Amino acid sequence: MRMAVIGAGTMARRNHVPALVAYADQYPGDVELYAVVDPDLDKGRALQRDFGFAVSFSDLDSMVAQERPDAALVLTPYWLNGQVSATVLEAGIHILTEKPPGMSAAQTRRLAALAAAGRLVAQIGYNRRHWPALQEGLAWMRASGQDIQYLRGTKHRTNRIHEDYAFYTSSHVIDTLLSIGGAATECYTVRQPIAGTEAYNFFSTIHFASGAVAHATGLPHLSYNQEIYEFHGLDSTVVVDMHWGTDKPACLRQYRGDELVREEIMSKGEEGSEQLRANGFLGQLECFFSALLHGTEPYPSAEDCIATSELTEAIHHGRMWRAVRTNLVEALRYE
Repeated sequence: MRMAVIGAGTMARRNHVPALVAYADQYPGDVELYAVVDPDLDKGRALQRDFGFAVSFSDLDSMVAQERPDAALVLTPYWLNGQVSATVLEAGIHILTEKPPGMSAAQTRRLAALAAAGRLVAQIGYNRRHWPALQEGLAWMRASGQDIQYLRGTKHRTNRIHEDYAFYTSSHVIDTLLSIGGAATECYTVRQPIAGTEAYNFFSTIHFASGAVAHATGLPHLSYNQEIYEFHGLDSTVVVDMHWGTDKPACLRQYRGDELVREEIMSKGEEGSEQLRANGFLGQLECFFSALLHGTEPYPSAEDCIATSELTEAIHHGRMWRAVRTNLVEALRYE
């Protein structure tokens, strides 16, 4: 697959492109590092040189006019992801795009529609779905034989005091909870303004069709980076305590009653593919290329992330959200 990288910023250099190179090393013959696209041509050429891409361009049109790639990583500033991803899909190019897939649910729906119409892969970079520590914690919960009754996800960040925090990074928490809880039926949110900023803390309650309930919390202006996920059954609780942006290991704990019955520390390992797998970047690329080369399902697809975008948009505006029910009988039963 001839690959392009659109956006040569920090996320490209630190995470996505090293993961792409690690994938190419592990699966020789699958990937050709073709092009880098960035309006700052010097920055694009530096990424091209440092990681071994063939060419660089300052705009998409120039790249497509010369030789269209098979697929692209869309790593633009978060508010441009939806617009740029749509342009790339319209050019007939498969995409793996950074989150969020759009600054509205409408943008995410458009990506899903373009992918379906063009028979293209449109995978969204919600890499928490590929975090080994989180998957291990869920495996512990499944092994307990209990259904999850209650979920909690909270995300602490340092100095993320801008008004788009829900879209920019806390959509990870929303997406993770939805990927575990299944079909959501409603969500309501309390927002707490942070004095002297345009930012806010948010506290959301999500109800699922299964009967489970989740709480999602976004805290953009604390003194440390951390994510915590909890899964509670009637007689078993699993807590996954992870850190983003540090080398601190993840800590998994399982409780039955008041007893700690299992604990595991999962190191992120040294720099390189081991750490890229721990953070989910290598795993999501493996999923993406499996979809391209072997016809498996991308995870998550743009279609999968429509509900994530709907809830994120509602949380951002402080609105209540309810699932649309098109079946009248189902709607009457719900009411």
